[in-house]
Amino acid sequence: MPYCTDFTRVFRGQPPVVLFPSSTAQVSQILGYCHQQHLAVVPQGGNTGVVGGGISVFDEIVLSLSRFNQIRTFDPISGALVCDAGCILQSLDTFLAPHQRCMPLDLGAKGTCQIGGNVATHAGGIHFIKFGPLRGSILGLEVVLADGRIVNALSTAQKDNTGYNVSQWFVGSEGTLGVITGVAVQTYPQAQHKSVAMVAINQVDQLRSVLGLTQQQLLTTQSAFPPRTLPFAQPHPYYVLIEAEGADETVAQECDNLWAYRELIPSLLATKMTLAYDLTLPLDQFYSIVEILRQRLQECGLYVGPNDHQSPVELVAGFGHFGDGNVHLLISIRCAEQQVLECIEPFIYDWTKHGIGQAKSQYLTRARSPAVVALMKQMKQMLDPTGIMNPYKLLPACQRRTAGSASEEAFIGGVM
Repeated sequence: MPYCTDFTRVFRGQPPVVLFPSSTAQVSQILGYCHQQHLAVVPQGGNTGVVGGGISVFDEIVLSLSRFNQIRTFDPISGALVCDAGCILQSLDTFLAPHQRCMPLDLGAKGTCQIGGNVATHAGGIHFIKFGPLRGSILGLEVVLADGRIVNALSTAQKDNTGYNVSQWFVGSEGTLGVITGVAVQTYPQAQHKSVAMVAINQVDQLRSVLGLTQQQLLTTQSAFPPRTLPFAQPHPYYVLIEAEGADETVAQECDNLWAYRELIPSLLATKMTLAYDLTLPLDQFYSIVEILRQRLQECGLYVGPNDHQSPVELVAGFGHFGDGNVHLLISIRCAEQQVLECIEPFIYDWTKHGIGQAKSQYLTRARSPAVVALMKQMKQMLDPTGIMNPYKLLPACQRRTAGSASEEAFIGGVM
């Protein structure tokens, strides 16, 4: 069942029911009832995450926003777009294309991921250099709190300094504070023409030189990825895609073909058991974690190399966005999943700076100070006092429970 597992196929839940609201009022009614009955709820978007953030851990109700997918308003002059949280990212770009506008982020999962999930996880993507982080393009949000109250902060003003920016509380909150139901986002002029270059390099250190040169000359999108079947006479260990505005429209199809190499990587691993980690590293260490992890797995006797067909680990690869230092680390495994996990975790969490979900909640303190974690827990307690919103995610668990025990024991992350 697609609502019980995510892209990695590592996390599997057993929700007693999956609900499909199609309006903010319906989400409000559902959460109001669940709040009164102490029923835990997992908001779920396109289910393209890799840390189990949208998957139930025990018997939580899954709240899918897939039917909540209408565009509410669009101003072609200012570029302000207001839409339901369940709108698929690619659908929004398709809507904007006739207006010569585009969304501020672009992901490999754009055909499946939803804008509400993008905001809740503060997704990045290949447009980071050009448009900056997603939160900078969020003009306002509509959110339903755990008790069913609707908070409408859907301002489309370019500048609003009135009090606290409440919408920003929910950016990156991973569904633990409320359900995002509406998004007001700033869209940007679509480049009329673009050019894409694929550069083959032999050493990771050369990436820095490529970045420096392109930043001086072009406003770019940059992505680095491991080799596959590529249009070069000889294979190289590393490849870089560079996209810039300004080219003849006749090369558009060729540009799309080059990007297809990059976007093919996740789909190649979709049929395999894959451990996925999202990391942000200094540029001078961009690919080093891949080499370090390969060595660590070899020392654990779990990985031999790319030509071996027997060891538990089949592949250790990294690709990502060199412009912002974001590396997607993928470990494809054949067997011995628990041994591989014990070798990798918690070691890897000293490097990880992205989504937490259920995979990394107990390691949050490795990336955030005790004071920051305490403040997060206080915010959780204020907005979700009964702890029904996406329990066991993001914040370190205060108390675990077994399936079937009292729902009120599921309180996670609050002040006990």
